[in-house]
Amino acid sequence: MLLNLLLVGLTVSTAFAQRDEAFEEYLRQQEEAYEAYKEEVTKQYQEFLKAEREAFKKFQEEVERKWLKFIGSTEKDWVEYRHNLNVRTKVDFEKGEAWVEVLVNSDPQEEVARLKQAVAELVNDRGTTSDYEVRMPDGTVDVPKPLSDEPVLSRQLRTSDGKPVTEENAEVFASEVVREPYIKREEVVGKDGKRRTKLSVRFPLVPDHLRVRAQKYADLVHQYASKFQLSPPLVFAVIHTESHFNPKARSPVPAYGLMQLVPTSGGRTAYRYIYKEDKVLPPSYFFVPRNNIELGCGYLHYLRTRIFRGIQDDRKAIYCAVAAYNTGPGNVARAFAGKGSLKKALPLVNRMAADEVYDRLRRKLPYRETRKYVEKVFNRMPLYRDS
Repeated sequence: MLLNLLLVGLTVSTAFAQRDEAFEEYLRQQEEAYEAYKEEVTKQYQEFLKAEREAFKKFQEEVERKWLKFIGSTEKDWVEYRHNLNVRTKVDFEKGEAWVEVLVNSDPQEEVARLKQAVAELVNDRGTTSDYEVRMPDGTVDVPKPLSDEPVLSRQLRTSDGKPVTEENAEVFASEVVREPYIKREEVVGKDGKRRTKLSVRFPLVPDHLRVRAQKYADLVHQYASKFQLSPPLVFAVIHTESHFNPKARSPVPAYGLMQLVPTSGGRTAYRYIYKEDKVLPPSYFFVPRNNIELGCGYLHYLRTRIFRGIQDDRKAIYCAVAAYNTGPGNVARAFAGKGSLKKALPLVNRMAADEVYDRLRRKLPYRETRKYVEKVFNRMPLYRDS
């Protein structure tokens, strides 16, 4: 009897062992498949980046053939080229100034008329998500799309008598700003060797242009701040600091859009976190405000609830998450533990008061840019308490 029980027990334990081995093998296969998939996605994105760089270089060379010097969109500047690259507009959303430039080789009266036309067109310009087409790894083409459903400068310009500039009075506004004392003329010799005359004019946006742009995105900010358990003023302050609410913001990294997401890091992590899918996202995806704000808020939530989940106080965790949004979790860990080890850093954070954590980040983060970034974000939050 005892022998029979031992045999039964041995058989059962062997069966369990075999089942565990099979399960472990299944997990190993799944992990290998996922790693292979990640590598393929990364490879695809590298191919896209190469194609994107080549398209950008070609576009830049075409601009320089006429203008000599290339100007493109940045974190704070919105730049567009129109009319076969003969018109260039630039809006500095930090300073609240707009520039309109045209290349001409005609008579003086036509020159001024073309400059007025370019100003009127800027008033109604909805922008584009890109200045050129890029072929994606899957064979599709990422084509430029409208940047905004309404004019990018809507409610940010006024006539001399204080009226908002709209499509109806755009020509009146253009006549006011394109006047001889304000027109700048200079000769430009492009890289094609041709001499052209450049006419330009500069004019200000309304004093509260930043508030006007922020209000455009208020519904989206509140929607995704609520979804990801964030303070709306925090999200507004992050967008303010990242892009000054420039919908075509682009950094050299490159990071894209309102919340300046990098497709290969924060953007990819956020998309996988929200949608449970790892995929290549083109820049045009990040220039859609809804997409950008959703991923930006999702990434902040991921940092707060996954990376810094070991921080017991929410205020301290938010300080660290905002710093990591700009510089990465490893550099945040270095501010506390001297090395990029979260395991060592988090207990130290938990032993500090919230104000001490904030002060430590402002003083000890490895890069000055991030130290200033943390200050700017939290100093700007009060601007959006009523937004």
